[in-house]
Amino acid sequence: MIQEIAPFLLMRKDGEGPVVTQEDLRSIWFDLLPDDYSSQLGCEAFLDGVAHAVAHDAPDTKLELRPGGWEVDLSQGAARTAVAMAFVAGLLVLLGAPQVAPAVVTTVVPLLFDVRRVRLSESQGCVLAELVRNPDVVEGRLTPEQMHALLPVAVRADFSLLDLKDFLDVCQRAGVADFSEDGTTVVRPETQARFRVTFL
Repeated sequence: MIQEIAPFLLMRKDGEGPVVTQEDLRSIWFDLLPDDYSSQLGCEAFLDGVAHAVAHDAPDTKLELRPGGWEVDLSQGAARTAVAMAFVAGLLVLLGAPQVAPAVVTTVVPLLFDVRRVRLSESQGCVLAELVRNPDVVEGRLTPEQMHALLPVAVRADFSLLDLKDFLDVCQRAGVADFSEDGTTVVRPETQARFRVTFL
């Protein structure tokens, strides 16, 4: 579902509550993506898309103007959808697509993309928690084989090396793992998940 990006963004922002400011979204964008020229263009398309979509396509949603920018309440589904679609449009611009007019974002993006967040199951979350306790795992110094050897004996008895490799693939899609060319893998806690775009 396209609305699943909004909870991810809310989890990444500092503070409580469903209200995000223009600056919150800008900060989250650059936490997730590199700070270069194409990313700046993507961020501007993202922020313009949010403002336009909320103001014109979701009139019941609150877009509050304030000194220094605007803020939007993401507790409503229409606002979540607007933010998610604008985020995808910003990613397209970052990847080199011509800038998408904000009015087109809410119409075209849902037809072209199915955006969803990969989530770990409860048991996978337990294995992740066990792995990230080790600094070598978090710093990406270990191979899957070495990680498997670190797991408690009881976990290893039910979790083969092949299971671990499948688990790390899921972790990569969930934004909590990255593979290196040298065969090592960086694994992060779920609270430090990165946004990942996968084209099928």
